[in-house]
Formats: sequence, structure tokens, C-alpha cells
Amino acid sequence: MASIVLGPGISVGPGITIESMPAATLRSVLSPTGQSAYDAATTGNFFAVSSTDYGNVATQLSSVTKYVMNDSQLAVASSGSWSANFAQAHPSSVATVSSGTYVIGFVARGGSSTSGTVTPLISIGFPPSAASYAAIANSPTTPNTAALNYYIRKAPATATAATSYLGVVNSQTVALNNSSFTGLQGYYSASGPPYTSWTSWTSTFLYYQVLGTPTVQW
Repeated sequence: MASIVLGPGISVGPGITIESMPAATLRSVLSPTGQSAYDAATTGNFFAVSSTDYGNVATQLSSVTKYVMNDSQLAVASSGSWSANFAQAHPSSVATVSSGTYVIGFVARGGSSTSGTVTPLISIGFPPSAASYAAIANSPTTPNTAALNYYIRKAPATATAATSYLGVVNSQTVALNNSSFTGLQGYYSASGPPYTSWTSWTSTFLYYQVLGTPTVQW
């Protein structure tokens, strides 16, 4: 007697067979365009994706956490601007990443007149100590539009070895979010990489969100 297929992974014949479906992977949850970008990217580096692909990674992979800003904060209207090449360490209360976390994506806001780059930063110390914030991986390009830009990281091999803190720096002048972390203690640095000289900052903050997971899914 031939089996009757009821749906993916389930068939009925003389008995009932339930086949396990392949687990979701970072590449598999991307659109065809996103998969092409994934294939072209260098392992361990960030590459640009659509907001839909970014959202799929955040919701369809397991144990993904959003750090720094939530989605509502990313949607707040901008106010003022932030000078190019001034790094920002977001408040530790929202930007602390546990050890054993793989950083797999981020959102940042581009400038309005010129294209540039955006560099996600991470440190095992938090200012005002001599915290050294270094690039998580590469510095992908942001287009010359005042908009949110979405990035996914291809198959990172290394998780955080200790509790770490997130920051970001843009090579172009970019917009500030004027209400996300009112009164929370952050810092900025104009010292250039590896950003060891920090000044207290409790006002407006750069648009930024990071995706992290403790589970290898690629």
C-alpha cells in the first residue's frame, strides 16, 4: 500500500511515519536575494540585507536576543546629528552581551548626503576605564540615505569569551535618536581606534541594534 503524504515530513502508509524536518539555519531563512548575498560574503563578515531578511533571522532562528535598541526605539524620529568618526559606547544597561554569544547581525542608521561605512564595536571593559572598543568584524558600507541599514553576519566562528559591551562608529555624519535612553550613562570617543579615551554622554544616542545568539545555526 502506497503512503499518503499529509504534509511536509508526515506520511501515512501501513503505519504513520514522522520525519524530522531540517532545522532552520541562518542562510535558509533568507530570501533568494539574501542567500546570494550570503554566498558572496566572506565568512565571519557582515553583509547588507533587507529589513525582511533581518527580521527573519531575528524571529526564525532560536535563542536570538536583540541588544541596545528595541524595534520601537529604532522607529523614533531623529533629532540632530552626530559627527563622523565619533564612536559611541551605548549604556551598559542595554548593551551588555553575555559570554558565549555569537553576534550575527546589526542595524545602524546611515547619513543623508554621502555614503560611508559603519563599524560595530565591542569591548570587554566599559568606560570610563581604559576600555578598548574594537571592530566586531568588517565595516560594511552604508548608502547615502538617512535610513536604517540592516546587516547579517556570515557564519561567525567565535563567540564572546567574556561579558562584553557594544558600541558603534560611522564614517559619515548620522542622525541621533533623541528619546531612547534619557538619563542613562553612555560615552563617546573621538580618539580613533581602538577608542580608549572616553567622555561621559547621557543625551541622544546613535540608532543601533545588535542580534546575538548562543547557538550555532549556520
